[in-house]
Amino acid sequence: MRIRPYAAGDETAVIELWEKCRLTRPWNDPRKDIARKLAVQPELFLVGVLGDALVAPVMAYVPEGDIDPPTSHMRFAGTITTPPDVFAKVLEYAARSFKQHGFLDIALIGDSGGNQPGQQLVAEALNKDWAATNVRVHHITAYYPGRGDDWVVSQGVSATDVGSHAGTHDTSSLMYLNPSMLRFDRMGPGKSGDGQGHIGNPAKATALFGQHILDMQVEDAVKQIQGLRVSSRR
Repeated sequence: MRIRPYAAGDETAVIELWEKCRLTRPWNDPRKDIARKLAVQPELFLVGVLGDALVAPVMAYVPEGDIDPPTSHMRFAGTITTPPDVFAKVLEYAARSFKQHGFLDIALIGDSGGNQPGQQLVAEALNKDWAATNVRVHHITAYYPGRGDDWVVSQGVSATDVGSHAGTHDTSSLMYLNPSMLRFDRMGPGKSGDGQGHIGNPAKATALFGQHILDMQVEDAVKQIQGLRVSSRR
């Protein structure tokens, strides 16, 4: 898989994907949507290319913990959560939609811990339901959490600094993708409950760390997808 910024030649393919996923509306011109996005932080308009695959739109709202009392990432300001059963149902019907449109391999890739149980549940249920067909749903476990934490520690950063939320690992990834979204003047060690909103030390982050972490995640996920396309049909 290769993730890159949107290019002018992608317009037709992107619109076709949106239409196949039923994301367009009669009153909305997708070309105007693209133009509006290109006018604001165009570097964040990303497309993914994986050989003969199409990369579906990202689901922005996923399980991030309970609301009251807040748990998991809901302890941090700005987080929006979704009940696990709601997330699983949306995921299920996204997969059912892709099957209807002719896809044979549907890979579910999540980048947070809250995604994983729902992805596994949906993949197992649909594979059982579709056992007599050639369609398979793959719960991809190689992308997240990945090898990033261990690799950064191997580069001399302590596990405490690597952290578990917006520490060295997470900040490095964002620093590589879009450093303009970071507040460099606010970087320093943080711990649970201190009110800063991060656990770990983002000051140890580097863009080179981020590039290597993301390259490993993508490489591992692609290998798993390629393997599952074969092994899931044996």
